[in-house]
Amino acid sequence: MSRTILVFYGSYRRDRQGIKLARWIVDSLAARGDRAELVDAMVVDLPMLDDGTAISRWAKPPPRWMRSPTGSPRRTASSS
Repeated sequence: MSRTILVFYGSYRRDRQGIKLARWIVDSLAARGDRAELVDAMVVDLPMLDDGTAISRWAKPPPRWMRSPTGSPRRTASSS
């Protein structure tokens, strides 16, 4: 039974070397009888999330135990 596998390549860099590997993976999967399709983010014109804030608009804030305290810095035994 043949499987369908999507190989997603998401680089927008000018010198995209990983595309060679992505194509090789697609060819290798096809050689073993699977149906593989390359999805290239730059070719299908997916938006880039490079402004540093795009993801943070959707992300939840970290749990309280992971946040650093506000106000004065933490005191250590050597700073008291």
